Amino acid sequence: MIKSIRAYKILEGVRGEKPSDINAIAKCLERISQLVIDFEDILELDINPLIVFSKGNGCKVVTQRSF
Repeated sequence: MIKSIRAYKILEGVRGEKPSDINAIAKCLERISQLVIDFEDILELDINPLIVFSKGNGCKVVTQRSF
């Protein structure tokens, strides 16, 4: 799923930038999916922004809202 987005090449690292932690994005998506499964009352979830650090350094949800 991550490889199919238009920004994937940027996540891999371009113009001298380090590659992003794509594995951390995948783990974050897995955890969010499990959260929605565990809490069936969640109808909608908004995460903005998700900051992705360089490879091996993870990612961080800055703000999230759930409805």
